[in-house]
Amino acid sequence: KDRVGGLSTVSSIMNLNYGGAQRFMRDTELTEGCFGIIFHAQRKKVKDVQKMTFEEGDPPPITDKDCPKYDQALEVFDEKPMNVAELKVTLERNDLNGNGDKKRLVKRCKAAKI
Repeated sequence: KDRVGGLSTVSSIMNLNYGGAQRFMRDTELTEGCFGIIFHAQRKKVKDVQKMTFEEGDPPPITDKDCPKYDQALEVFDEKPMNVAELKVTLERNDLNGNGDKKRLVKRCKAAKI
């Protein structure tokens, strides 16, 4: 049985188009763990609220003839951890202090979101 107000993938209650009868879906505030590594123009940010219904100005549903055929990713980030030398170069390129051990360098990169 589905949780009240929860998500469901049962095709009989999913609506892939505008309008029509829909059951209530609660909005969700996004957290850090909600994101992948692909960035695109429509990407949400931490603390944005994700709506479960189509709103004015949203892109068309995937079944709409005006929907783009392919996703358009802007950037993909490599998840490979950097070594100390790479961390120093990256920080210095961004006019930040590149001195310290790996733990401090990683912390500085994360704080600067690089």
